Amino acid sequence: MATYGNSAGVQINTGTGTIAGVTIGREQYLFLVGVGNVDTAIETNSPYNPESRTDADNKFGDGSDLANAYHRALDNGANPDYIFGIQAATSTESVTNTSGTLTNTPIVPDKSRITATGTTDNNDFTVEFDYKDTIDTPSDSETVIINPNSGSYDASAEVDLSVEYADWEPAIRSVNDELIEAEFGVISPLTNAPSVGDTLTTVVEELRNDIKMVVGALGADPNAIEGDGSDVPWFNTSDFTNSFDDDTLFTFAPTAADGFDDQNPEFGVEALSAITGLMAGNDTDQPIYDNQITSVGDFAQRISRADVANLRAEYVIPVRQAGTRRIEDNRSTYDQDEHGGWTRDYFRRRIVDLNIATLYQVARSQIGSVLDSDTVEDVQDSLDNQIDQFVDDGLIQPGQNNVNVYRKDDRTIGVDATITPYGVAKEADINLDIFA
Repeated sequence: MATYGNSAGVQINTGTGTIAGVTIGREQYLFLVGVGNVDTAIETNSPYNPESRTDADNKFGDGSDLANAYHRALDNGANPDYIFGIQAATSTESVTNTSGTLTNTPIVPDKSRITATGTTDNNDFTVEFDYKDTIDTPSDSETVIINPNSGSYDASAEVDLSVEYADWEPAIRSVNDELIEAEFGVISPLTNAPSVGDTLTTVVEELRNDIKMVVGALGADPNAIEGDGSDVPWFNTSDFTNSFDDDTLFTFAPTAADGFDDQNPEFGVEALSAITGLMAGNDTDQPIYDNQITSVGDFAQRISRADVANLRAEYVIPVRQAGTRRIEDNRSTYDQDEHGGWTRDYFRRRIVDLNIATLYQVARSQIGSVLDSDTVEDVQDSLDNQIDQFVDDGLIQPGQNNVNVYRKDDRTIGVDATITPYGVAKEADINLDIFA
């Protein structure tokens, strides 16, 4: 019989050579990956768990993207013992031209880290952002427009342009050393850049292959700016196309807060850490759908019902302010219409992952035992009991689950399982081979 504890994984208790019980952690790790302040002394690419809000400010830099994200995640339910900030290393790229595309993208969308000087008169240029696929030539003189995510830029005259960019991949990969098998977590780079999302999905897949049950969370890629003198990221949802198709990646829009600060690396994704704090802090039997987030303030873009429908159609989770600030869906970027199968939303993803981790841990606990009928029976009984427990907990439907444990060969325990989480029209099949 399972017991629940304050950990972030599944642990097996053994006694006299048999499985005595299963302890399931109620917590999830939350890994916030950002840029921090340039003058902080914290080691890059090294997950750090702040001791307090003040410690987060001191280590990541007061008012930095990572410090702010820690506060918002904490305010929305994430357990402080499991919130880790990871500061990515940054470098500088400089070019001289009128227009072109930067080599290293995305750039850090912090105007205090961008310099632009005209080559003719050595005057400082005004820096503006735009997120359209093709940016316009500036109508104002001494101006350069940059798409922070794609790196394309266009200036009113030749300009010496210097920007910073983060090395996201080693920062995201550093999560690996903090996790052990059968632990759960959310990895969230504080950006809306699709190229970082590509890196994130690659790392998540590798971790999950090692039974480190993580998912990714990212701001959706904007396709416009607010306009009227504001270059806050914006979504023209009727023209929006999502670039991802992955059942372990969750993207959200919009995530920009009103009163934005374009001299901070979190520009445009201020709400993301509030959302991921909720994701990591919610109990397994509590979906994030229609839940409120706090500590964000007003949203810069208040989307309509039509916008919500358009974003849902692209498998992006809408975040809407209509009095309160609510998460209006919980589906991953997995294209359900094209691929079919069980519904890949956050609620079901967690239940399926819990079952995978539990099945794996129970079967793996017998490694080193004599692989005879008693061992197979012990694993079978334990998994049957655990499935019954999940039914009693309201996580999976009764009468629609099956576990078959068998001796696959003289050194392998085979486990075939079919589970049916509530609300899932089709089954999620799990096949595990445990090599003893």
